[in-house]
Amino acid sequence: MTSTVTKLCGSTKTKSGRPCRIRVKDKDLCYKHNKDAIRCRALTDSKTNCVNVVSRVGNRCPIHSIKCEALTDTGTNCINIVSKVGYKCVDHGGEEKVETERVCTVCNKMKSFEEFYTDRKAKYEITERCKECIKQSPNPQKQRDRGVKR
Repeated sequence: MTSTVTKLCGSTKTKSGRPCRIRVKDKDLCYKHNKDAIRCRALTDSKTNCVNVVSRVGNRCPIHSIKCEALTDTGTNCINIVSKVGYKCVDHGGEEKVETERVCTVCNKMKSFEEFYTDRKAKYEITERCKECIKQSPNPQKQRDRGVKR
């Protein structure tokens, strides 16, 4: 059984100047100090870009997500997330969003479905890693077979 070692982020770029105490795996930095993390980037009230971390390029954090806001049966506004202001969710007569792109879990780039291999068990029936990243990753089966003569 393998266990991952956690340590403190340790970044000194905090408001107080003391090292960051958020626990992270191995040599990574926490979400606040990782420069490569995907950020919301929505314009805030103070006219700066939001720096909250999101899972995919183009997504917004819960604070800046655009809501459907159609009136529901209970008299409250709908809180389903839509892509543009004025759009309605599927529940309120809006068009269903058709996914045609996905973010590769290795290179974190938004790519079209054609740049992924098919996998019937996966979400959208395509792999999580793009073809390019799969080709670049070392294959343990090939490395084992190199030493064996047939």
